Amino acid sequence: MTDQNHHSSALAQTGNVHLGVTPYNFLTSLLVVLICGLAFSLTGLVIYFGSIRPVKIIEVVPVEMLELPGGSEDGTPDESLRVENEFPETNDASPAEIPSEIAEVAETIEKMLDVSDQSTELVEQQFDLGIQNSGKVGSARGTGSRGLGKGPGKGGLSREQRWYVSFNDRLTADEYARQLESFGIELGAIEPDGTVSYLSRPATNPNVRKGPSAAETRLFMSWRGGNRKQLDQELLTRSGIPVRDDTLIVHFYPAQLEQSMLRLEQDFQHRPIESIRRTYFEVTQKEGKYQFIVIRQILNSSGK
Repeated sequence: MTDQNHHSSALAQTGNVHLGVTPYNFLTSLLVVLICGLAFSLTGLVIYFGSIRPVKIIEVVPVEMLELPGGSEDGTPDESLRVENEFPETNDASPAEIPSEIAEVAETIEKMLDVSDQSTELVEQQFDLGIQNSGKVGSARGTGSRGLGKGPGKGGLSREQRWYVSFNDRLTADEYARQLESFGIELGAIEPDGTVSYLSRPATNPNVRKGPSAAETRLFMSWRGGNRKQLDQELLTRSGIPVRDDTLIVHFYPAQLEQSMLRLEQDFQHRPIESIRRTYFEVTQKEGKYQFIVIRQILNSSGK
């Protein structure tokens, strides 16, 4: 009994096995936890950066169409040529009496009979019937570009083609009207029949009158962008001048203001007028008075 009990006690002591965590196991687990934490943190940062990253907007470069001096020789295929002179309108208008370079050819067929029973043959003869005019001197409204000019004059863009005037879009209608009145600029609403409705002094004492567009000789500018066109429409409508979809709204510049802007243009870079392609004017206020300043100029390739 004694040996059996002793053996049983030894087996009981041998079966009690205690498992513990070694320092190696602790460091290994800690490293795994740190690596997993860094991976989750990096993933979260990537997702957060992608959500707050601004979307790049593709900027559209504005295209500005410029009509070069002298117009085009042949015009545009889907447009009719515009001829400007003092002569009345005609269907086949041309700037001058230009002779045609195409000679008309007439064919004459003679039938010759050979008395010796030879076969007949056809003979073609060409006769110059004279040079005829290809067009009549006159004018034509047209839908396209002007005809190509001829003469000894210098090249270059006209003032209405190279001048670009910018008004501040953040002004109220009343302040904008005060600017126009201070410069002496007169608003004009041109109808398709050629009638012009004028609005002067829009800020203090609006004056409305009408007249034909053919009698107008002043420099005028039309809108190519911005929000001032809507204010022009508001000022015209407020003064009793109706504005329809086919109404052309323009600014008529007095001769004194035109000469002042010409001096500003020449004093900006001291370049010849024919070398200037575009001059940008901006309205500013100095000592309580509105005035134009030149902010930028673009020169022709020959003037750079």
